[in-house]
Amino acid sequence: MADNDSTSGPSPHQKLDPRLSALARLPREALERIALQDRRARSNVREIAPRLRGVEAIDLSGSRVDEDAEAPGAAAPRVPAPLLHGLRMVEGEIVADVLVRFRGDAGRLADLGAQVRSVAGDVATAVVALRAVQRLEQDPDTIFIELSRPALPLLDRSVQAIHADTVHRASPPIRGAGTVIGIIDVDGIDFHHPDFIVAAGGAPRTRIAWLWDQQAAGPRAAGAVPARWGYGVEYSAADIDRDLASAAPYAVVDHRPDLEGAILGHGTHMAGIAAGNGRALEGKYTGVAPEAEIVFVNTTSSGTRGLGDMSRLCDAIAYVFDRAGDRPCVASISLGDNLGPHDGTSLVERFIDAAVARPGRAVVVAAGNSNDRGQHAEICVPPAGAASLELIVPPSARFGEAIEIWYPGDDRLELTVVGPGGERAASVPPGTSLAVLDMGVGAVAVSSIVRDGRNGDNVIGLLLQPGGPLGRLASGRWRLELRRVQDASPAVGGVCHAWIDGNTDARWAHPAKGRCTLTTPATSRGAITVGNCMPSLSGGVSDTSSRGPTRDGRRKPDVVAPGRAITAPLACATPLAREQAYESGFGTSQAAAHVAGVAALLFQCRGGSLDALSLKALLASTAERAGSGDAWDPAAGWGCVHAAAAAKALVAVAQEAEGHGRGGADPALPSAMAPLGSDRRSMQ
Repeated sequence: MADNDSTSGPSPHQKLDPRLSALARLPREALERIALQDRRARSNVREIAPRLRGVEAIDLSGSRVDEDAEAPGAAAPRVPAPLLHGLRMVEGEIVADVLVRFRGDAGRLADLGAQVRSVAGDVATAVVALRAVQRLEQDPDTIFIELSRPALPLLDRSVQAIHADTVHRASPPIRGAGTVIGIIDVDGIDFHHPDFIVAAGGAPRTRIAWLWDQQAAGPRAAGAVPARWGYGVEYSAADIDRDLASAAPYAVVDHRPDLEGAILGHGTHMAGIAAGNGRALEGKYTGVAPEAEIVFVNTTSSGTRGLGDMSRLCDAIAYVFDRAGDRPCVASISLGDNLGPHDGTSLVERFIDAAVARPGRAVVVAAGNSNDRGQHAEICVPPAGAASLELIVPPSARFGEAIEIWYPGDDRLELTVVGPGGERAASVPPGTSLAVLDMGVGAVAVSSIVRDGRNGDNVIGLLLQPGGPLGRLASGRWRLELRRVQDASPAVGGVCHAWIDGNTDARWAHPAKGRCTLTTPATSRGAITVGNCMPSLSGGVSDTSSRGPTRDGRRKPDVVAPGRAITAPLACATPLAREQAYESGFGTSQAAAHVAGVAALLFQCRGGSLDALSLKALLASTAERAGSGDAWDPAAGWGCVHAAAAAKALVAVAQEAEGHGRGGADPALPSAMAPLGSDRRSMQ
């Protein structure tokens, strides 16, 4: 280890998440370069290696520590390459996208230097200058500040598999009319695809009520910046209709799906599963709710391919529900991340919980595709003893690594980072932080937080980034040594959970298999969390589909839905032959889109009176279970969603509540669901 390149300090900021607290220990020049390079890093990481001789280290608390000059003949210290930190430069200022939990009026946040964008309950998304974070943190009404982080994207037979086609044939038909499905995704949407257009008796009309492209830098063509949020460009249905009628596509609506990224039209695919009308092939690949209106938000972060952003994700939820007005609305989220407490207390999850508190609102979240990636580990540190986690960094790794280790609040653990060749960083006691600019094989920043402000548990956050003579993070086995310190409660012996950021290929040498691999925000209490199964549950749950329970032991996922070989609309830049207008994909993203469509069908049955928790309970209680068991399963949840059974149960409850019981029929309700049968298993 190069001791002259390290800084350490006591008591990390108790109101900051571990990444923000760890970044507080880095030199100002390092922070500036991270912010400047962050955009490029998301799409094409370039390792940077500036010299730091004489650089001044800045802590957000205001204390300053001068770095020692590098030793003569030593390798130049290197700034860690960007690790998607959520920092950026705006007119020479380092700013951060954050989520803030607060008391009282959100207007107070603006007085403290934060530009508030969206508010749900006691959580707000905001942009704040990094130099103003200290003031925001010190305010007594600020509960916690979470740095935004990147999020990865996680039909014909499948619609039949969940029995949505049966609901479509009801009399009157239940196809999502009068409801809104919000698709929050990446890579944009191909609004010229026939499945998002109706053309009966006249000019083509779009089924997309609103399209918000968060990536766009300013107003283009007919678009306008959404006033409440102040960034990106939105287009109305009227704008899109004008573009559809134009002889020059995209002349009015300058929004094209990204066909160059690794995900290749992810947003188009999800929108088609949830709400496509199958028009391109005469209904062969009809989505789950083909008459629902669509509000689409392209949450791809500026300059990136295939990455979303957590704070903008919250803005997207607020936007979708705002544009839906009084109509019932479900938002579908197929994005996730491995970091966070995994117990529903992350600020993005609290935001979701508050957003669905009103009836007629629901959020469906993909469970994640992390089960077999080896990025979650569990370990018990014995009393007065030690234990180690081994991290395998492959030679191909281009990003640094972000890691969080969560453990009980009454425990106290000390961490030592050991490089592949035995290089050791200084030990980090609980309640302190450390920044090592260069330990020869990589750069390390650690923040060990006691009693995290979100849940009272402890968390150790690590940033391992490129460094050393080669300007990269050394491949091989890194060791994270955990030792219980003297003042730990003798009654404590809880499990430590460790997660690696999902944007990398690193993995634990000994991962925990088949449990606690749900991504954030899939552990939200208010969200409907969906895993991925074959078109028939008898085919099993996908090996990749993330498993429950949550870290605090709650039963998630809630249900599963088809997510393998799902054929849905293909995004394209030019017209294709009709048989080429679709493609097959797989993952929990596809599964979540199915359930979002089912939610729209059920909202059509009951209008705005159905709330999110009741909707989740309805889907769970009517799900198709494998075999005869009725128990919750860490992989399958309560079973595969069954649209017809859920609709029938909902109608029965509604009729009973209005005094009709089994004998009557209310013309205002879709009582023609009765011929579907009295036993949900008879409808399989």
